[in-house]
Amino acid sequence: MRFPQLLCEKDAVNPKDDRLSLRTCILRLSDSRYDELMDEIGTIIEKYQMMNEGGKERNLSIISALVDV
Repeated sequence: MRFPQLLCEKDAVNPKDDRLSLRTCILRLSDSRYDELMDEIGTIIEKYQMMNEGGKERNLSIISALVDV
């Protein structure tokens, strides 16, 4: 099995040029509002998944967890 080369294994690592980012925010939403948010995010992601303009493959991950306050 062939694994993709990790960003840190490249000779010339440049996070800015590679569009590497990490964004975190805390939202206070009801379950129904949260479901609405996830539906909207899904719609946006589907739009861009359908595009095949010869760009670079990018890995986008969304992690959602309850905050223990």
